[in-house]
Amino acid sequence: MPTIDIANIFPQFPLSNTMNLVFTETLPAEEDLKKIEEEAVLENTVVGYFRPLFKKMFAKGYGLAAYNNNIFLGIMCAVPFGRNWIEPGTFFVLKSYRGCGVGSALIKELIIRFKGNKRIYVATKNSIVFDFCEQNGLKQCENYWNLPLAVKWHLLKKLSMVRVAFILALKRNFHKGIRFYLSPEN
Repeated sequence: MPTIDIANIFPQFPLSNTMNLVFTETLPAEEDLKKIEEEAVLENTVVGYFRPLFKKMFAKGYGLAAYNNNIFLGIMCAVPFGRNWIEPGTFFVLKSYRGCGVGSALIKELIIRFKGNKRIYVATKNSIVFDFCEQNGLKQCENYWNLPLAVKWHLLKKLSMVRVAFILALKRNFHKGIRFYLSPEN
């Protein structure tokens, strides 16, 4: 399992000098997945969603888990779409480890692992993610309408989940403030 020196990559986060993040593509133990669901319930996050999603994505090779000295810290999945695209998807960092750079490290590791063999698509309003994408070679697409067809098709498929809300958001220029990032073509 590769390790990453998080203090050099994210000096702005207050990580302990003893924290040594290790990433694995192996699905975390059931008790770790249960911790996520327990915290999600307390935070009024969708319950019963995480465990099946994470199992599915890890089975397909699109999941990452973060550990420090064999202690589970967080998890992240990518959503594959089209022939060669992924979108960083659901991720969760246990509450006691938030603000330490674990989530950022998970995203960075995901980009590192897939850059070169998959194109990466990110849509965000988060200014930290803006910088993060630019530092990792993802290029900003000016607006939704200039996105590649595969990405637009991916977004249209989400309509069945959020039909009315998505259409209303589109009419109200939902993309204002959102930046779209794409990895260069391989």
